[in-house]
Amino acid sequence: MNTKQSLKNIVNQSKDAILVIDDNQFIRYSIKNILNEIFREFKKDFQIFEGCDGIDTLKFIMDDQKNNKLIKCIITDELMEFVDGSLSITILKQLEKKNKIKKTAIISLTSFDDDINKINIHSSGVDAIITKPCSRIQLMKTLQSLNII
Repeated sequence: MNTKQSLKNIVNQSKDAILVIDDNQFIRYSIKNILNEIFREFKKDFQIFEGCDGIDTLKFIMDDQKNNKLIKCIITDELMEFVDGSLSITILKQLEKKNKIKKTAIISLTSFDDDINKINIHSSGVDAIITKPCSRIQLMKTLQSLNII
């Protein structure tokens, strides 16, 4: 992952964007392919940026806020090294409350399938939770419910 290259792309583009954050490169690749299929079907023209941990999430969002405010949705893994999904989401929600950044839809990807973990994830402020493995229909329905597509 080349964060500096991707951050530079945000500044130079005017298309809406979705940010995919996962420490597993195969998962990022799979989600990007599913998103591209969905966007073709709905005739939407989104950029897809990717990162590998919560630090990347925060870097992307802070850079996006300084520039074009193009990121409409973050799809983030829950468990990652350094800064996990819940912590980065909690920080983003605190910044939103202080009006430091705009509200961005957040979808949490998790391998947790039990209610207690899902409640904890929801308490961080996510808009939706998808249990891995993620299906195309599941992701499409979630994006529709959040008015992204």
